Amino acid sequence: MFSKECKAHLKEANMGPLQHAKFAISIALKLQIAVFAIIIHSIVPRCCKTYASDKIIELADRFREMKDE
Repeated sequence: MFSKECKAHLKEANMGPLQHAKFAISIALKLQIAVFAIIIHSIVPRCCKTYASDKIIELADRFREMKDE
């Protein structure tokens, strides 16, 4: 069902297919919320001042931790 590349990626990520899908979708949703916060901030600068940048840093840190494991 999965190509060799897909299987290798899942093994490298140390996740099963459903776990990987759930993780990827959760990242996508967090990024979409950050996009929404940036749009709000562009219209009303006092709102959501650091939400998007904080979220991006949080996600980057999470990926670094995963890479170091």
